[in-house]
Amino acid sequence: MKLGWLIKDALEAKHDALNASRVHCGTCPVSIQCISADGGNGWKFSCCGSAAIDVFSDEGVGVLLILDCEDNRFKPRELAEEMHTCPLCSGDIVKGHLLGMSDHHRYVPTVHAKHGTSIRLAQWRKVLPEARALKKRIDERAKKT
Repeated sequence: MKLGWLIKDALEAKHDALNASRVHCGTCPVSIQCISADGGNGWKFSCCGSAAIDVFSDEGVGVLLILDCEDNRFKPRELAEEMHTCPLCSGDIVKGHLLGMSDHHRYVPTVHAKHGTSIRLAQWRKVLPEARALKKRIDERAKKT
């Protein structure tokens, strides 16, 4: 079972491919956990309803699914309030990708997303130059140390 998109692949994808891969409740890789409200790591964002769920791939590798679904039933944790910026809405997911912090993250677009895939891609691509500049500054600082 495909567990969503690597962030780099989603960034490079054509909108039609990303849109065609949207899941609905019957095809979602975490539908049973969602229906029972069991699972999720507590990160749920009020801006769009997206949630994060820790799962294992068929190969036994830990994967963080970032479910772009306003209709999910995962429960937020109190600590989620500490993470003020939604990585999907803000585009911070792109920064995480460029900084090598998202190798095990998978973006799962759904038919229940508050924002369509075209809006997501536009926001992420808008943030891309800023993310590249941040990576460059960090890399330059690392060379100096």
